[in-house]
Parts: sequence; C-alpha cells; structure tokens
Amino acid sequence: EAAVDAALKLKDRSEPALQLAAVRALGAASFTPPIGRALTQALSSKRPEVRSAAVESLAAFQDARVQEALVRHAQERSGRGLTEEEAEVLGEAVARQGTAFALPLFSGWLQPHGMLQRVVESPGQRLLHRVAVAGLARLSDEEAEQQLYFGQIRLAGEYVNRGNAELAEDLLWKTQPARRNWEWG
Repeated sequence: EAAVDAALKLKDRSEPALQLAAVRALGAASFTPPIGRALTQALSSKRPEVRSAAVESLAAFQDARVQEALVRHAQERSGRGLTEEEAEVLGEAVARQGTAFALPLFSGWLQPHGMLQRVVESPGQRLLHRVAVAGLARLSDEEAEQQLYFGQIRLAGEYVNRGNAELAEDLLWKTQPARRNWEWG
C-alpha cells in the first residue's frame, strides 16, 4: 500500500521517467477506484509513452469504468495527438476487454459515416481505424477475422492515398493468407 501511495504522488511529477514508473507501478497493483482515476488522469499526459503505459495498465483491469475510459480516450485523442504507436496499444487494450465488448466497437470505427466521409476522411478517423485494426488482430473470432481483413484492406488503401505504398504493402502482407488473392478468381 505504501508503494501505491508513492506511485499516486509520483505520477504528477514533471519528469517523464517518474511518471512512467508511477503509471507502471499503479498498473501492477490491484484495481481500486483511486488507482483507476489516477491511470485515467495519466491518459491526458503530454507524453505519448506515459499515455501508452496508462492504456496498458488500464487494460489489465476488467471493469466497466476502465472500458469507458479507454473508449473515451480513443475517440477524444484520435483527432488530437494520438500517435500510430499509441493507436496500436489502444487497439490491443480494448481487445483485451473481450470480444463481446470490442467487436461491435471496432466494427463501428471501421465504417465511414456518410458519402463525404468515404471520400475525405479525417486523420482522427484514420487513427480510430488503426485502433480497430490493431484490436481486431488480437481477437480470435471468425467475424473479427473478417472485419480485420476488410479493415486491413481499407487501411492499406488509405496509406496508398497518402503516398505511403511501402506501409500499405507491409500491411497487405500481414493479412491472412487464406483470405488473399480473391481478386484473381
């Protein structure tokens, strides 16, 4: 308990290394509402590595408040400062909350809403898409695998449209081999 109290105090320090150590220590403790609140507050850190550690720590706790915090973080941060690496960590964290929770959420994030958004998609929507693809890769359900494949194809198309063919090709090679080559009949 003394270690948790110390970590709760250290997480507010300005030094990134102390913040990171505190967030990881809180994640290793048993879930309590104060720990949940402290980790949720760490999601607003200016440092991406602290935010990612907070996401990873929160993911270990199976709690409705944690699920809500992860979803809110993904939706709010996707348009302002979420990095590609954070999107990966966040997708995996949401997937750890279980297929019943994650699959409908990921499916919704993969769907463009309206014709205009299909043509001109915001960077925030692309990052939510990245979160969904990363999370779907962790789920082992047939529907999740199908959604993952479609999400990977769509994300590869977005990379090509942004001029990053190399990243698109890498992503396409990560698709399940059994789902490839359908276009060749």
